[in-house]
Amino acid sequence: SGNRSLVASTARYTVPPGKDCFRGGQSNTGLNPRQLGVLYAPPAMRFRKETTGIPLLRHAGAGLLLASVLAGSGTSSIAQVRPLVLDDPSRTTRSAPPPRLPPRRAAFEPMWEIDAGGRVIDGLIGGPGGIIYATREGVVRMLAPRDGRLVWERPLEAGPEAPPAGIGGRLFIAAARSLYALAADNGERLWTVPLPSSPAAAPACDGHLVVIPLASGELWTYDPATGAPRWTTPLDCSPATPAGLGNGRIAVGCREGEVVTLDRDTGQVTWRRSTGSAVATIPWIGEKSIYLANDARGLVALGLRKGRPRYRARLGARPGPFLLARGRLVLVGALDNLLYAFRAKGGHLAWSADLGSRPVSPPAVRGDLAVSAPVLATQLVAVDVRDGALLATEPLPGEDRHSASGPVFAGSILVVAMRPAAGGAGWLTGYAVQVEELPQPRIPYVGRSTSR
Repeated sequence: SGNRSLVASTARYTVPPGKDCFRGGQSNTGLNPRQLGVLYAPPAMRFRKETTGIPLLRHAGAGLLLASVLAGSGTSSIAQVRPLVLDDPSRTTRSAPPPRLPPRRAAFEPMWEIDAGGRVIDGLIGGPGGIIYATREGVVRMLAPRDGRLVWERPLEAGPEAPPAGIGGRLFIAAARSLYALAADNGERLWTVPLPSSPAAAPACDGHLVVIPLASGELWTYDPATGAPRWTTPLDCSPATPAGLGNGRIAVGCREGEVVTLDRDTGQVTWRRSTGSAVATIPWIGEKSIYLANDARGLVALGLRKGRPRYRARLGARPGPFLLARGRLVLVGALDNLLYAFRAKGGHLAWSADLGSRPVSPPAVRGDLAVSAPVLATQLVAVDVRDGALLATEPLPGEDRHSASGPVFAGSILVVAMRPAAGGAGWLTGYAVQVEELPQPRIPYVGRSTSR
């Protein structure tokens, strides 16, 4: 009605035999109507027009686009009917799902299990050389990934306040009011420096600086090789997450909802921007944008140079404390038991996977495989990063055991930390994980016979 009227065509058309509206539950445009809450007209079909053409109309009121038929006069014109999409105002439903992939499954084979020797702090470090973890009792250990044997252990004067961070053959651990540096190959203590106040989050390092936010609202940096202080900058806010590093910048999220970015070399604040709610994840710095999630159930992208908002995507619940960037996707876990994957460019939802429990620890990712151990869960969940397909669920060994930390890949071995349901010292288990494609059934083609 009024200026929002839509004109319907009286054109008649005939559909040749063998032209289906949907192919295998998915339209010719690649959009899955079961996953997108949108309105569809028939997908692309070729037809032979029997009347004159009609004009192309475009409705600009509420994002409703009607692609009508363009055809010339006469009976020999060929046109295509494009899908009619009613755009949802939520940014999470505007992206087409990835193309279909062959069916596949993951298989878990337990390799070893050891006693952790204490309560494992969430945050394992894995690599081809071994698995490193810290316990609340103040001991750091390294295990061999193939058999779980102890390579070295190093007691500290105080229990760690946060999981260790590692890069370049060094480990950095914040405990009480001290920052420790250990050699990753043998656990030798390289240096120890006192901290002016308690750490607010775990340290971070990019090979040039060790960065640690303090509860006093300051950001301190140290030389990774010697432990010598570099620079200190007041943040004028309460740090809520470890610092994110990349492209010569440092980004820190605050409880007041602000994101503060600093120059890595000088420590000068380049810009600060409010996100409207407390920052819940470590800011991830990309080539042109900074990505983070806040307690207002939003995935926020800010411009790297000046912090201008690029987009805000909506989550179904409050996010967990992690955000991962893999290729063109940004992975975020939420308290509605879902793992979300958004397009880094544009913020459109690529897929979401139900993990059965709250994913508060980052999944272990190797290639296209992501394995999650949700909080207090009794099983592992394997998901394909490309389309969110559920590949397998693997029960944790033993009885009355829950996941104690996010899993991690050490080479080809997946390592999982567990703890008893009643609390106390836990265990670590190593798995060999294989992904295989399942054979697809061959569907014979039934078409129109060409014999006379």
